[in-house]
Amino acid sequence: DADDNKIVFDLIMAFEHFEHISEDTVDTFMQNIKDHSKVGTKLLFTANEDPYPVESHKHIHCNPKPKSYWIDCIGRYGFEEYASNFQFNRAGNTSDIFSQRTK
Repeated sequence: DADDNKIVFDLIMAFEHFEHISEDTVDTFMQNIKDHSKVGTKLLFTANEDPYPVESHKHIHCNPKPKSYWIDCIGRYGFEEYASNFQFNRAGNTSDIFSQRTK
C-alpha cells in the first residue's frame, strides 16, 4: 500500500489466466500469490487445458495443463483443493479449481 505495508487478500480469483503463465515463471507467479495470502485465503481459478491449434498462436496458451498439474502446483505453495457445488462453466476444456491455503 502507500505506506509499504504488504497487502494480504482473503480471496484471490483468476479466470482464464493460469494457462497464460509460462511454465518457467509459474513458481514466481505462485510465490507472489502466497506472499499476498494467509492461511485461510481462498484461491479460485480456472485453467484451460487446450493449446491453440494454430502454431502462430501457441504462445497465447503457453502453459495448457491438466487439472492435476495445477493441483500439484498450488499444493507446493500451501493451497489445497476443496470440493464445491458451484461451477464457473467456462468455455472448452477448462478446469474449475477451488482451493484454500492451509499452510
